[in-house]
Order: sequence, then C-alpha cells, then structure tokens
Amino acid sequence: MKTLAWIIRATFLDPRIARMAALDEQGTGNAIGAIVITALPGVLLGWLGYGGLGFGIVRSLITTAVMTVVSLGIMVGLLSALSQNLLGVKISAGQLLRAIAYSQGANMLSFIPGIGRVISLWSIITGVAAVREISGADTQKVAIFMIVGAVAGVVVSMVLAPMLYAFF
Repeated sequence: MKTLAWIIRATFLDPRIARMAALDEQGTGNAIGAIVITALPGVLLGWLGYGGLGFGIVRSLITTAVMTVVSLGIMVGLLSALSQNLLGVKISAGQLLRAIAYSQGANMLSFIPGIGRVISLWSIITGVAAVREISGADTQKVAIFMIVGAVAGVVVSMVLAPMLYAFF
C-alpha cells in the first residue's frame, strides 16, 4: 500500500516523495515494484481489449516488466554518470532510480482510449520535478538531463525489445 500511495502522491507533484525515496537506501526493491506497477495496467488492459487471455498475455506482461526495468536501469545508470557534468551535482543511480520510479504514476492511465497517451505525458513533468527536487538544479538543466535519459531509454528499448520478445 505504501508503494501505491507514494505513486499517487508523486503523480500529484508531492516533492517529499522524491526526497524520501532518494534517501531510502533500502527502498530500491519497492521502487522497482513501483515501476512495474505503473507499466502493467496499459499492457494488461490492452490485451483484454484484443479479447485474448492466456499464455500470450503472461509472456507479454513478463516481457514488458523486464523491458521497463532494464531500459530504465540503463537510463538511470547513464544519467547518474552524467549528473555531475549536466546538473553540477553527483546523483547515485539508486537515488535517481528511487526518485524517478514513483513519478511514473500517470503511465497507469495510458490504456484509456484516446486520451491515455496524453495523460501519460504527465510522467515527463513529474520525472523532471522529482529530479529537480533531489538535485536542486534549475528546471531547464533537469529537462535537458531527462531528455538525454529518454533518448537513451528509447535506444536501449529498440535494441533489447526484439531480443526479449524472441526469448519469451
């Protein structure tokens, strides 16, 4: 319940969540759980829309969860390495992962036809707010920082997705 409550509070831009998550050294498992929680509703309800349940949906859910965690992990590692140069402050990968994980709550609504993808854009704003909160950097610097991470995440997804789908 704590994880879901933190996701909701971070989605509504509660700055305390990013700070508490970044400082919680034991909270990485919960943060990864938050990432999976925010990614799966869109996939699950997308499959229900196609009218199919069964092994295909299980495979898709596992692949989506793995892809989400792996691509976000690589993005966070890259951003952590670049944080000193781009933001002027060193942020560890764990701190960054924990802060960003809870800010992805709007993605839970991406399954809504027509407006779901628009609503999920709110995750960009909440992610920037979370990183700004833990770094103390200007919003413009953080936005550029996050764009670099997003591009890296997309590239990683494009490379790894075919391999994971073939494996599963």
